Amino acid sequence: MKKLFLLAFLTAYGLCTAQSNKEASLKMRYKPQTEYTITQSSSLDMVLTYVASQDILDKLKNQGVENPTIKKQASENVIRITTGSLTRQNEYPVTLSFISSNNDALDELVQWGAVVHGRGTLDGLPVFDSISNTKLSKEIQDVFLGAMQSVISQIKYPEQNIKVGESASLDTPFNIPLGPVVINMNINNKYTLKAIKGNIAEYDIDVVFTFTSSIEGYTMLGGGDGGGKMSFDTSTGYYKSYNIDMNVDLSLDMGEMEIKLKMKQETDAKAEVKKK
Repeated sequence: MKKLFLLAFLTAYGLCTAQSNKEASLKMRYKPQTEYTITQSSSLDMVLTYVASQDILDKLKNQGVENPTIKKQASENVIRITTGSLTRQNEYPVTLSFISSNNDALDELVQWGAVVHGRGTLDGLPVFDSISNTKLSKEIQDVFLGAMQSVISQIKYPEQNIKVGESASLDTPFNIPLGPVVINMNINNKYTLKAIKGNIAEYDIDVVFTFTSSIEGYTMLGGGDGGGKMSFDTSTGYYKSYNIDMNVDLSLDMGEMEIKLKMKQETDAKAEVKKK
């Protein structure tokens, strides 16, 4: 289920648009009767370290827990967002389909033919409210939709026009519900317009984020940073590609034991946009 939340976050996080001639701005607007096919690959390196008395560490070892625990994983997912015709109420239907994945959990959604349904408007982000063709329980569906919609609704970008060489920044608070736990984050995004080549606007991205959360009375603290690049096709109003590397340090103080997490994630994505 955590992988579904990650997909929801990663799907929502990468969405921007741009406008340009000598200036460009970051916005998020889907268009009616358009198909967006997004291919996203990522690699994750994680090191989990337990800090405690030797007695506690010995118990963990006897339970088969390695200290430190080192994990590496890679994934590639393809999704397709399709928008329908604009109605008299200035709304259009939106579907999100899972096309392929080399992740076992996400591949189940592919095999089932799962589709997330919602609606969009010309002035706002899509609202997803149901899932079809899935064997997920109603409870898990509701949690997944809640997490996905929470992320989408909180994504904001500095929408002012900027010239080549200029930057625009924005602090965005994020609250991600994961069942009984809410992850509270603050993300500072800085976008620097590097060049405009024909219909393509090139950006450098710098990200700094912090987050705190209370889990069953324990306190989790952490933060991280990252950087990358985005290329926007201003003729379609959608990105062509982006890549971003992120580093995260977390600590969970449980009284008798502290758990430390170091994580590095590299993400690359490309989008193909075409009118229906």
